[in-house]
Amino acid sequence: MGMKLFWGLFALIFFGLGIIGSLSGSSTVYIPCWIVAVFFLILSLAITPKKLILYMAKVEIKLWLGYTVTIPADNIKAVKKLPKYPFVYLSQDVPFKSSWSIPVRIIRKKGFAFVVTPLNPDKFVAEVSKIITSSAPNLSGQPAQMK
Repeated sequence: MGMKLFWGLFALIFFGLGIIGSLSGSSTVYIPCWIVAVFFLILSLAITPKKLILYMAKVEIKLWLGYTVTIPADNIKAVKKLPKYPFVYLSQDVPFKSSWSIPVRIIRKKGFAFVVTPLNPDKFVAEVSKIITSSAPNLSGQPAQMK
């Protein structure tokens, strides 16, 4: 909800500017404002996760527009809870933050980190930590077996 609210706020601002522009009769103002408003609405749907799915060897982030981000377990460096404040999306991380609840950062070995807001952050961190340790190679170089 938080990410949609954040980007939806921009959409609402540009929609309001479009209404003000249309009342003034200037088509050069309201048409671009409405185009930008639609862009922000689509953006909010594109980056808002619908579901977080944990598998034995990967984490999937399913987004509202049907796109799925897959993070293999061997590419996850660490996972940790972040402080609860609304400006977490201003970092260099990819902001799949969907509510104002406690965010969790998934730090990858290669590529950007991801910030998500699971319903139960403590349980999510514990489960992803299990996935990381189970995919880590043992002394023989073979992946550890899940029990």
